[in-house]
Amino acid sequence: MGDNGRRCFATESESVRISANVNKRKILVFAQVPPLHHGQSVMVQVTLEGLRAKVRFGVHHVDAPVSDDLEDVGAFRPQKFIRLFKCILQSWRLRLRHGRMAFY
Repeated sequence: MGDNGRRCFATESESVRISANVNKRKILVFAQVPPLHHGQSVMVQVTLEGLRAKVRFGVHHVDAPVSDDLEDVGAFRPQKFIRLFKCILQSWRLRLRHGRMAFY
């Protein structure tokens, strides 16, 4: 016990939990998931589900729905820049809160 009567060291179960969180590989996925069902968004959703099922990964996701519908994909609209900038700010906040991580 420390000077103030509290434990100085973590218990075994706390150590395992802390160790598991420290050793997790953190990944930030910056991509759109459905709705707007197209090949890439569906595969991103499948990838996220697979990574989240594995204990060794800490997965953070920023959904980046820039287009409103499939016809809007590839078309220029100034609103898309505003949406994209908001997504970038969200990813920066996650980076500041959770530290460095792989970016996908």
